[in-house]
Amino acid sequence: MKRDLQAVLRAMDEICRCVADQRNDKSLGGPFLGEMDWRWELSNLLFPKGRLSMDGPIVKSASGATSTKLEESWHLIPFAALSAMARRFFEGSQKHAPRNWEKGDAEFAEIRLAHCFRHMARYAEYRKQEDLDAVLANAAMLAYFAAKGLLPERVVKP
Repeated sequence: MKRDLQAVLRAMDEICRCVADQRNDKSLGGPFLGEMDWRWELSNLLFPKGRLSMDGPIVKSASGATSTKLEESWHLIPFAALSAMARRFFEGSQKHAPRNWEKGDAEFAEIRLAHCFRHMARYAEYRKQEDLDAVLANAAMLAYFAAKGLLPERVVKP
C-alpha cells in the first residue's frame, strides 16, 4: 500500500508539473509549490482533523521556537519494546514479504488477536524473548487494524 501511495504521489507531482508547464506559470513550478494544494487535500482525506495533523495547541520553547503540541508521548516508548517489534516485523518480512500484514482484512485481524494471546500464554509460561517480540508485534498490528475499523468495539449486553 505504501508503494502504491508513493506511485500516486509521483504521478500527481508529474501532473502538476505538466499543468505548470502548459500554463507557463512559474508560481506552480518547483518541488512543493504546485503540489501543495492537492497534497494538503490528500492529507486531510487520509488523516482527518485530530489525527496526525497540525491541529492543536501551540507550545513555545525558551528559544521562542513554536510547535504543535503532541497528544502522545512518543519519547516515553521504551527502546527495548521498539527493538522487539522491529525484530519480529523483520522476521515476518523475510518469511511472508515486507509489510505483507498490511493487506490483512477483518478475518486476518482476528487471527492476529489469537496469535497475540497464544504468544502471551507462551511468554507467561516460558519467558522466551521470541514470544514477547511476537506479542508486541501482534499488538501493534491490532492497533493498526483497529484504527482502520477492522476490529470494531463489541457491545456486551448485561
